[in-house]
Amino acid sequence: MALPNMLKRDETILVLVSLVISVASFLFFYAQGTTLGYKDMYSHLEIGRRLIVGQSTGFGQLGGIWLPLQHILMIPLVWNDFLYTTGLAGSLLSMASFVASVVLVFKIIHDLSGSRIGGYAAAALFGLNPNMLYLQSTPMTEPLMYVSALLSVWGILRWLQTDRYSYLLMASFATFSLTLTRYEGWILAVVFIVVVVYGCIRKRYPLFTGNQKGQGLVLAFTFFAMLGVVGWNLWNQLIFNNWLNWMQGEYSSSDQVSTQVLSQVNDLSASVMTYWYAVIENVPVVFLAIGAVGLLVLVVREKLSPESVTIISLLSVMAFLVYGLYKGQQPMHVEQIDGDLYNLRFGTYAVLPVSLLIGYLVAMTPRRWAIRSATSSIVGASATVFLVLAFANNGAGVITNREAWSAMAGMAEQKEVAQFLKDDTRGRILMESFNNERALFDVQSRVIYEGAEFLWDSSLIDPTGERNKIDVIVMRTMPGNTDKVYDSMHDAPVLYEYQQVFASDNYLVYEKKGELFSE
Repeated sequence: MALPNMLKRDETILVLVSLVISVASFLFFYAQGTTLGYKDMYSHLEIGRRLIVGQSTGFGQLGGIWLPLQHILMIPLVWNDFLYTTGLAGSLLSMASFVASVVLVFKIIHDLSGSRIGGYAAAALFGLNPNMLYLQSTPMTEPLMYVSALLSVWGILRWLQTDRYSYLLMASFATFSLTLTRYEGWILAVVFIVVVVYGCIRKRYPLFTGNQKGQGLVLAFTFFAMLGVVGWNLWNQLIFNNWLNWMQGEYSSSDQVSTQVLSQVNDLSASVMTYWYAVIENVPVVFLAIGAVGLLVLVVREKLSPESVTIISLLSVMAFLVYGLYKGQQPMHVEQIDGDLYNLRFGTYAVLPVSLLIGYLVAMTPRRWAIRSATSSIVGASATVFLVLAFANNGAGVITNREAWSAMAGMAEQKEVAQFLKDDTRGRILMESFNNERALFDVQSRVIYEGAEFLWDSSLIDPTGERNKIDVIVMRTMPGNTDKVYDSMHDAPVLYEYQQVFASDNYLVYEKKGELFSE
């Protein structure tokens, strides 16, 4: 069979198998309710839906904190109530990203090494990782980031091998999407630019003399690769009058962690250990060790060729995540240090470079078919055993799923509030979205929240005004963590025009007198 036909068959097999695994995994986690287990999942779905459904629609609802691509791509689906409330409007995008990522992992190793078996080994390690399977079942942004990063790597790799500019252009567009998905992508964009410069130098393309071919390629790649970064800063300046609102503004990650006590801040050893524990919860230590051997073999055999540096460049994100922990720009809790779980999904990123490095190591085993096949089979079997053990006992071994269980327990009260609002109230609701995401989720289309342009401020002053017409007021009363509705209205005279209809430990709900719908 001709090689192109064999590769086409391989890719078809990988698409079909990974699609089956993807759907089965979604159904497994959906049955537990953990496909909507994190607070951030509700935020992503709510932002996407607000663009086209709600009291104040339009692209202004993108805000300035979460990067926008995931939310924009959900528009064709998130208007549908079923797809929205089940989370499928976001999960389907993640599942498609996962399937494409499995194929790309195979293609990267095959094109780098020429080994189909090595490609299959890498695809198995990536596609059978239980935490990757959990994330691809959710509306989180990581799967879209992963496929964008892998497409960038493959595009640069193919450009280096073939000198075809179309691959480099494709890689630059993939990097553009990467920078509009997660902030880790900004680091990768810079690193990829350095890789392209390095590739031009190794190819002896002139950068500053002669026809300056290298300079033209670098500038073209950089233009598209950094367009998202420049565009997002410009968006923040236009909407919030602050270029760095995404980093410094209200509700930014820095703003949120400023009130938290994090053990790793300004402690490099604690930051390294925190991320190390997150990684080993997502990738078994034995795989990390084998991946380290694969890295060593890659460096020695390829002699830091541009192609090998393209793969190695993926490791930069892990260093960036450690830096983020050290600077207090992102929170993470691990049981070994903090006694609880929070943001363990950051460790899942390690699956990308580890899968590729082990796949390369398999590809470099002796070329005799029996030996290479046996090595690949051992890798595949190990990944399968890890998957089975992790999924046992309702997925208790899937650390990201276990974290979702804990998060769901913490949102139980908000779920109760949401159910009451959905079943027992009617009309327009005044409620802050931040830290009330689960309470708002089921009634999103009825809510005036802090991003509802001028309606928010005026409703906090006079909810009964002709323009505002607020029927329901929701307050978070948690001591030390009250929301803006409570702070503005709990003792305001206008509240006498409303009657309390619901109370829980940390929430109060009021309805306008004379318009009571609750029983």
